[in-house]
Amino acid sequence: MGYTQKAKAWVILSNYVHREKNSLSDAMVRYMACRLWSEFLWQMPNGKGGAVKARNHFVNTWAGKFVLANSGFTKSKTEEKIIRWEKPWYVSDDPVQNRPRPITERVTTKVTLNPFKAGPIVRAIGQELHAAVDHAMGIAWQSDTRLLEKAYEALGLPKDNSTNERNT
Repeated sequence: MGYTQKAKAWVILSNYVHREKNSLSDAMVRYMACRLWSEFLWQMPNGKGGAVKARNHFVNTWAGKFVLANSGFTKSKTEEKIIRWEKPWYVSDDPVQNRPRPITERVTTKVTLNPFKAGPIVRAIGQELHAAVDHAMGIAWQSDTRLLEKAYEALGLPKDNSTNERNT
């Protein structure tokens, strides 16, 4: 359609907030929960590089899927639907003229965006949520040790010194 993925993400986020009456803070909290989950439990497979890029890709995807699923954003699809078959009123010697002809009607349905086909849009939504969280809480929100300690307590995870040393 000629629009960038970022522009499409803005449209879906605005539909999520204004038309569906969802709060942007809900999506921001979802992004932060995905980020904290990835910081504590997500591990890069052995032998692969680019852990930071893969972690950002993972978090943006899951936060964006949440927004897309709750945005109510749909597209309309028009199809010709066969409702019955019309039989010829006389029998001809030509077999082509004896075939029944379809009687159709136009049906318009609403189709939601498939999150697996809309992967770039979903990740763009996640990037926009990341920018919103950075704007609201500052750039260093995910490296704040007090925030990580509170998240440990809220999730009920045992304290692990190696994780705390990694994040400081």
